[in-house]
Amino acid sequence: MSALGATARMAIEPARTRIDEKVHIRVLGLEPNQTVVLRARMRDDWSSWATFRANASGAVDVSSQPAIRHLPTSPTSTIRMPVQ
Repeated sequence: MSALGATARMAIEPARTRIDEKVHIRVLGLEPNQTVVLRARMRDDWSSWATFRANASGAVDVSSQPAIRHLPTSPTSTIRMPVQ
């Protein structure tokens, strides 16, 4: 089984865009209420991650669901996360 599950897949539309344009990101095929961590990275070393919980249909829609937890970072920032 993959990190996303046996049949999970990501849908990103449009596939290419400019930095100031909206991107629609969905994860489909998850188990209901399953948590998933999505990570993004840009070429200038900026990165971010967010944890989402799948809805009753096993989907996450980043544009309409709030993240359970998120953390934007940059190469010049220092962020300390508590160990859980």
